[in-house]
Amino acid sequence: MPRLFARRDIWLIPLIYIAFGGYLTWQQYNLIYHPDNTPTENCPSLEHYVITDVDGLRGYYHPVAQAETIVIIYHGNAGRACHR
Repeated sequence: MPRLFARRDIWLIPLIYIAFGGYLTWQQYNLIYHPDNTPTENCPSLEHYVITDVDGLRGYYHPVAQAETIVIIYHGNAGRACHR
């Protein structure tokens, strides 16, 4: 079975690693999600929910009579809550 790299070609591994790191550094703005600055109140799909803002944590609350359980859903960093 042939070898993937010969000993004389081992220098390619750090070169590829450095090149990939350079690419990630160069493209980092495009690889990171930057959310828009749309206000929390502008979410037509969640207009029947109550908006809460406690200690900088914003969210939508759906009041249910006689509820015994709270379910918290985190939508992550790829959009807004009204997209979920």
